[in-house]
Amino acid sequence: HQKMRQVKRFRNLSRRQKNRHLKQLQMSQNIVIIESKNSFNQKVKLIANNSLLDKENFEDVSHFENNNNSNNVRNIDTNAVIEQSNVISVSTFSISPQREHLLHSKKQISLREKLILWTDRYKIGHKSLTSLLHILKCEGHDNLPNDSRSLMKTPRSTIIYNRSGGYYYHYGLQNGIIDQLKQFSVFINNNIIYINVNIDGLPISKSSKSQLWPILVQVVFENSAPFLVGAFHGYNKPSTSNNFLRHFVKEYKQLSTSGFTYENNVYYVK
Repeated sequence: HQKMRQVKRFRNLSRRQKNRHLKQLQMSQNIVIIESKNSFNQKVKLIANNSLLDKENFEDVSHFENNNNSNNVRNIDTNAVIEQSNVISVSTFSISPQREHLLHSKKQISLREKLILWTDRYKIGHKSLTSLLHILKCEGHDNLPNDSRSLMKTPRSTIIYNRSGGYYYHYGLQNGIIDQLKQFSVFINNNIIYINVNIDGLPISKSSKSQLWPILVQVVFENSAPFLVGAFHGYNKPSTSNNFLRHFVKEYKQLSTSGFTYENNVYYVK
């Protein structure tokens, strides 16, 4: 009998072996790996010019690009790899009655907006949506984009922060509220938007201590669904709440005092 060769787990490889594996993965998957602030490429510098991030310390930032052939995103670190079995996808909550009404309305919203709601409601994949867009454009809907990422405004790159003993992703409080305004602006008559905030840990693996700590926000409005503002992943709870909540608190203070503008209206968050 031929003796089977035992394959080492990534964590048991030497640093040289890890670097070789990561280099091969980088070449095959078109992944940008950032090891220090001195190796940032121009795209990261452009992202850093965002008004909310221009003063941040980018030593704890990892940058990676979306793979054009997949909806999955991978962040690679030479000292830590999140196993595929521990990766979860974050989906939006069930569509509310107001959004259901807008979805089936023939007058209030455009075909483009209805497609966005329909995609969100039925969790349509990017490839399927792109195929549908091509069919609709052939039928005369020239105002629609060719690609699902343009329709859904999917970000082409993502920033992950090394925070509090794990990894943190910040979608944004303002981004989430604007997503809500696109659906509920017809029902909101006040320039002050009140919110509820919930933060709690969720175990995502039975075989390890892998856990997710999402920051969920809900606009105080009848039947409005919670949305994700940020999420922390690690094998323990965040070591310091100050670092974990840094982006959320900073953005909330700005939106509470200075507000933001959407469709010529100024809104304040409380």
